[in-house]
Amino acid sequence: MIKYLILSFRRGIVKIKENPQLAYTLFTAVVIFFAFLFTSNNFLIIAKDAQERLINARAGSIHDVFSEFAFDYIDNPEFLSSKIKEISEKNKTISEFKVVVFDNNQRVVIASLKEDEVNSIDDNPEVNFLYNLAWAQKNQPFTKEIQENGERFFETVQAISDDEGTVVGAVYTKQTLSQADKQLSENMFSGIITLIIVLLLIMFLFFRNAKTIDYMVLYRRMEEVSKIKDDFLSIATHELRTPLTVIRGYADLLKSSKNIKPEDKKVIDIIDLQSKRLSLLIDDILCVPKLEQGKMDFVFEKFDPKDEIKDTIDSFEYTANEKGLKLINDIQETGIINVDKSKFKQVLINIIGNAVKYTKEGEVKVSTSIEDNVLKIRVSDTGIGMSAEEQRGLFQKFYRVKSRETEDIVGTGLGLWITAKFVKEMKGEISVESIKGVGTHFIISFPVVIEKFSE
Repeated sequence: MIKYLILSFRRGIVKIKENPQLAYTLFTAVVIFFAFLFTSNNFLIIAKDAQERLINARAGSIHDVFSEFAFDYIDNPEFLSSKIKEISEKNKTISEFKVVVFDNNQRVVIASLKEDEVNSIDDNPEVNFLYNLAWAQKNQPFTKEIQENGERFFETVQAISDDEGTVVGAVYTKQTLSQADKQLSENMFSGIITLIIVLLLIMFLFFRNAKTIDYMVLYRRMEEVSKIKDDFLSIATHELRTPLTVIRGYADLLKSSKNIKPEDKKVIDIIDLQSKRLSLLIDDILCVPKLEQGKMDFVFEKFDPKDEIKDTIDSFEYTANEKGLKLINDIQETGIINVDKSKFKQVLINIIGNAVKYTKEGEVKVSTSIEDNVLKIRVSDTGIGMSAEEQRGLFQKFYRVKSRETEDIVGTGLGLWITAKFVKEMKGEISVESIKGVGTHFIISFPVVIEKFSE
């Protein structure tokens, strides 16, 4: 633990040298800590003084009232004793409370909180000074602080005068300050604990800040690497487009020739198919940084998607026939939707293309319907299917189902991630249901703007 603290401290010093801003932060934290310490200490001193003033003022109030009351009932000591007990029960700080009368220079106790003191002589020399002051200043209580067995007390005396101003006795109280001292000690302890917590928090934040700076530097480097990667992908894909465009152009030119042999046509179709596949792969790669940075442009327009769905199905007819699959077109009503047409077409290509790619035998069916003013495009296949575990990561970037059935199927794991992003940006939804070894059922939904264009 000590070695770790020393190591952390050294790392902190190094970070301070490398980052002056961190030194300023630490200096500010230390200043705040000592300012808090100074303020707390002053606050406790003020609180102690205020509490003592409150107790003293309370004692003065009791004496002011009770000294006049005591003169009226000085001939009824039992009644005075009952009132003394009543007041003491309400004020737990009073440990002694008595009324004395002066008789031949002696102080005779006539009423007291302690019953055994009644009718006794109060000859405590420690209080003589207060009684003398009370005698001299008839209308003012006098208080002094004493200590007994480590505990502080306030002793207060006020004279009892008759109607002519002659002093006939005095009221004496002794109030303990132990409760106030205990509360102040607890407050002091709480303050110290708070200061320790603040200090530990400052130290924690200081060392954490050192780590945060490491993370910030690492994050900046990662951003730089990511930018270099995006720039490289952008340049590489654009450079690939040029020769690919030439290849597709020559393939289209050869396909349009009337003197082409059947065996040559098959080769040309393969070239055309693979060039289109490579073109789609380049488009996917270009989409990734734009989607991640939120820079992908969407041009929304209202149209009937029936032709786009049919054209996409037809584009996979050759591939399906090559695999011996039955490609079923079950397009019904489609309505009018408001989406980006090119992005919508790419979504269809990805979903239908995957269905054909992952189906070894059987059929792929594309159907449409309008339910609750929502266009539902369903793509069902009798392919290899997926387990519930495999479906969880289906729309994540670079995710591919790894199994014996898929090891010979080429793919990047970007298609469904891009598809899900496109669908979401176009206010649609995409869901999947699949059973391992049975097949997969994709549903793409878009709100219908109107049922159909007016004639």
